[in-house]
Amino acid sequence: MPKKRVVIDTFHLLNALTGIRSYTVELCKGLEQYSSPDFEFVLLPNWRQLNNSTILKGRMGILGKILNHLLYFFWKQIVLPFYILIKRVDVIIAPDYLLPTIKFGARSIAVFHDTFYWEMRKNYNPLWRWYFVNSVKLGLNSSSKIIAVSAYSKARIQSIIEPKQSVEVAYLSPPKIDQSLNNPSLLLNLDIDSGCNYFLHVGVFDRRKNIELLISAFSSFCSKPGRENFKLVLVGSRAVTNFHDSFGSVKELISALGLEGRVLLPGFVSKELLSTLYHNAFAYVFPSLEEGFGIPTLEAMNSGVPVILSDQPALVEVSGDAALVFERTSVEQLVDRMELLLNKQVRERLIRKGYLRGASFSRENFINQMIKHL
Repeated sequence: MPKKRVVIDTFHLLNALTGIRSYTVELCKGLEQYSSPDFEFVLLPNWRQLNNSTILKGRMGILGKILNHLLYFFWKQIVLPFYILIKRVDVIIAPDYLLPTIKFGARSIAVFHDTFYWEMRKNYNPLWRWYFVNSVKLGLNSSSKIIAVSAYSKARIQSIIEPKQSVEVAYLSPPKIDQSLNNPSLLLNLDIDSGCNYFLHVGVFDRRKNIELLISAFSSFCSKPGRENFKLVLVGSRAVTNFHDSFGSVKELISALGLEGRVLLPGFVSKELLSTLYHNAFAYVFPSLEEGFGIPTLEAMNSGVPVILSDQPALVEVSGDAALVFERTSVEQLVDRMELLLNKQVRERLIRKGYLRGASFSRENFINQMIKHL
């Protein structure tokens, strides 16, 4: 029998910057290494070219946004259906929620990373949100399946998304933070010398990331004697739109607390600097109010860094017992967890557990879960 043709839609890599980008890249890399007697995988368009492109990534003006949305619509609703018809595609996978409305009998799988578009309406442009949510709804039919990135996300999807669909969980594998790229001399460019310890956070400046609480906790932590050598490094770019960007308020808080020079904002960094920051951090802190999975949790664990995270359910699900957890609105609890890491035995225990937890989220396991749901 001929192999079933499975198309993975990668067009969103043209502008994706966050977890969806990491998810799609890991899926593509894994499928390229996977040899199947039953399936032929087509990664469409060329995912490496789109991933490396900078044309439509980041913040852009109104004309750029209009062009981006028009291209997205044209690809999803015209090009993909035409390809499905001409190439007789058996299965179409959309790692970015949105399937084409017309699929010419192809079975379809939509990957849902979270339910923010449905639950956090104020964080999105109303017109774009209306288009996106309704397009997602139109793309789902009786033969569609939804893949959730965590059990928490699955529960949210089942309670919110209409029409009701079959929902399965496939835990993704985090991008590899390459130890060979670790170059401590790069830290000097950030004014981090060999005697300096730093807490690390990686992610866009989105309101739901709760970065202001982290800064407030860091300020309280540093108020005690003997902690002059600690800094806080916030890696990441501004959010794409003003609806959920928190960069301005973060800068204001840093200034109000007198933390200039103690809280560092290096922006979007190279792979080499990111690897260096992970592997030399005192701890990784993830204070988010809402997540679908939380890739940086595993990136930090795989880098041998102890992790502190909020009690947000997806983060707790992913980390197991390998992280310190605090109530997500409590500055005091976060300060307490930061101080616990001054204990060498606590740090070493978390690092050991983190390595074990991170290893269970392998690329092989990820791909095998996805194949099972085809």
